[in-house]
Amino acid sequence: MSDTTTLLDQAIALLAQTHAQAGESFRELTPDAQDLFLCAVSDLVSRARDAVADA
Repeated sequence: MSDTTTLLDQAIALLAQTHAQAGESFRELTPDAQDLFLCAVSDLVSRARDAVADA
């Protein structure tokens, strides 16, 4: 599995926790915790983009 695939799989797994039934827990987080969570997702996607650009 490539680094890009791993990074995107991690981002997808995190995002899956933000909607539908799983999203209830996410919506109960404080705004600061939600921001940190989404920053982590953004970092994973940015790193995947950089890996593609470097390929």
